[in-house]
Amino acid sequence: MNRHLINTAIVAALAVLPTLAVAQTTHYTPVEAGKYESYMNFTGQVVENGVPINGAEVAMFVAGECRQTQVSHNISGIDLQGQSYSIDGLVTSYLAWGQSHRENITFKVWLPSGEERELAAICPLIVDSRTGMPSQPFILDVGRTAHNVVLDFRQKGEAVIGSYSTGNDGNVFSDTETFAYDGLTITATDQWTMDSYVNYISDERGLQLVPGASLTITAPEGHVIIGAWPLNISQRVTLDQTGSVFNYEGWKGRAESITLSNPNRSTQNLYGIEVRYAKAPLLGDVNHDGRITIGDVAALLNIILGKDDTEPFKYDHDAADVNSDASINIDDLTALTDIILEKN
Repeated sequence: MNRHLINTAIVAALAVLPTLAVAQTTHYTPVEAGKYESYMNFTGQVVENGVPINGAEVAMFVAGECRQTQVSHNISGIDLQGQSYSIDGLVTSYLAWGQSHRENITFKVWLPSGEERELAAICPLIVDSRTGMPSQPFILDVGRTAHNVVLDFRQKGEAVIGSYSTGNDGNVFSDTETFAYDGLTITATDQWTMDSYVNYISDERGLQLVPGASLTITAPEGHVIIGAWPLNISQRVTLDQTGSVFNYEGWKGRAESITLSNPNRSTQNLYGIEVRYAKAPLLGDVNHDGRITIGDVAALLNIILGKDDTEPFKYDHDAADVNSDASINIDDLTALTDIILEKN
């Protein structure tokens, strides 16, 4: 089975789309069907300050052309673990590729209010791969409160770590290379071994992470990484925050940096990584007033009770995860109370 068919099968397995037809776009005109072959699966979510938006027209541009349009909508289905989901604000696409995999995707959104936004988000167009899925979509933030970076290691010249050779002198030693990528700091530690294993980049296989090597991604100062996902589905590299295999589910949480490592005996290929980062929140300032007070306790309680998506309740969910365990529950209420009582 070729990669085109594999990608199509993956999309079908990840989401059971609703039977209702998706509304047609009216403000953007994509290129005619069949002009380009399609190679990339894309799933994004339109949000503003963390709140999903249905009914927004999303246009995806590549090399100045509108390649795809769709109206954001609810998608319900069953994931690969058999769990049901219902997610608002999603757009899904098998995106027209074109002539070069070195191009980027840019986005324009026409909101239901009649306002058009040109988004800060930029996503490389990645051949034979996917970005986002219903449970972890690429965020199209019309409020620009979060930033998405997609490191495509197969775009040679864009995210090149290095290509090295060592000779067979029996030495075991390492080297480190650091470079900046769209605001992030990337540090690669190469493990040089007796049989000359090293990290290197190739157009076809991306980053080849050798046994014992690691890759550390650090957010800009004053920011935190809030999510990371591999672009190719199955990898046998571990993530320091979880110690588990970094697979298609990726990771959500809050950390100044994350490290991927290869504890295996064989080299692992990583096409790329999607990283989401945002300004570091003031933990406990749930109601966005710049202070931590009893008012934040009431705001956090509303989130726990599911009242945060109804006017006038609009709270900072990142700040509400007071104990930084990637979930919001009664434990955060206890931690917040401790802060207010100056016990922590």
